[in-house]
Amino acid sequence: MKARFAALVVAVGFSAGACASTTASQPRGSATQQPTATPTPTSTSTSTSTSASTSTPSTTVTVTVAPTTTPPPPPSTSRATQTSAPPSPTAIVSAFYAAINAQDYATAWKLGGANLGAGYDAFAAGFAGTAHDTLVITGASGDTVQVHLEALQDDGTTKIYNGSYVVHNGAIVEGRLTQVTTVAPTTLTPNTPTLLKAPNGDFYRRGEYCPNEDADMTTQDAHGNTLVCVFESGRYHWH
Repeated sequence: MKARFAALVVAVGFSAGACASTTASQPRGSATQQPTATPTPTSTSTSTSTSASTSTPSTTVTVTVAPTTTPPPPPSTSRATQTSAPPSPTAIVSAFYAAINAQDYATAWKLGGANLGAGYDAFAAGFAGTAHDTLVITGASGDTVQVHLEALQDDGTTKIYNGSYVVHNGAIVEGRLTQVTTVAPTTLTPNTPTLLKAPNGDFYRRGEYCPNEDADMTTQDAHGNTLVCVFESGRYHWH
């Protein structure tokens, strides 16, 4: 009886040791492996399949972008491109007498001679006995120009005038001159040795060139007429 009990104890102890050994062989803290679940098949919906098979093909759109350009500069506003202002009234009066001294009566007519009360022929003939006009502008107010005029005549006398001109739109439209006196010719005679003469010894004649050093000098021609060396048309002439 004791022998069977001992054998049973041994058997039970062996079984407990085996269990302890099995438990000790598993690492501490490891989780017990769970059975892997079988994945559920995924069904493909009809709409997804249809969409994939009937998708609209992509369209490539080409857009041309114009290159950036710099806008042109604004028009120049320099003096060369602007409309020039008309000459001043004093400049018109000066040009008027410059044309008369050059016997360019057509230009003088355009600058206002046409507005002075005579036809062109009478206007031009009015200067037939004048050798040279010396103009002095004594003042200006707006369109009105005050003048002092010394008109040297062919006979050597000088007529002195005071007056004024009115200028509009680049031309004289009105003129008033009053003769204040007449200066007699010089008392020099052709035999006076102090007279200026040409390099060949002859008397100067009206219209001839005179040397630059004789500018504004006075002499007489062979007939006793007074001549003045004046600058005209780019050179000095006797008038």
